[in-house]
Amino acid sequence: MDIAKWASIANCSLGLPVNIFCLIVLTYHGSNSEAGLQFGLVISWLQSMVDILICLSHLAGHITSEPLSKELPEMMADLFCRVVKTFGLVWFLASLRTSLNVCLATFNVIKLLYPFMKLPLRLSLRIVIISILMVSNALAALVPHLFLSRFRSGEQRCEVHEPNEFITLHGK
Repeated sequence: MDIAKWASIANCSLGLPVNIFCLIVLTYHGSNSEAGLQFGLVISWLQSMVDILICLSHLAGHITSEPLSKELPEMMADLFCRVVKTFGLVWFLASLRTSLNVCLATFNVIKLLYPFMKLPLRLSLRIVIISILMVSNALAALVPHLFLSRFRSGEQRCEVHEPNEFITLHGK
């Protein structure tokens, strides 16, 4: 294994306990708040959860051994190769995390400009629409990775193409 892979594994291994600690602190802070559940606190909690999932999926992509287990159904093995081994799930979650950052930054700017502004109920529809757009944007980050690999059932291995190799195999 090269040094970049080990550094990535070390980074994710450190990120797991740090984000779990952040979740504990945020949960404790939210339960002791007199104002009830706050939007910024919910977004921060979601960010920590997404960070934990990023670390877990990144570690799964690096640590999983090949050949894959024969007990794993072929469809699940193919999905694993296409989503986890190509780090497509990491890109999906990273895109979702970026969208959460944008939401939190927008919320903080609004809070800075209008310190006593309450969110009216009609904004809840806008929040739902923005959430749908965030998830569809994150799914767009996953799509290219679905075509970079496939599962070879005879060898029980994932065959991952590099992007340049993929372009030469499938046209310009």
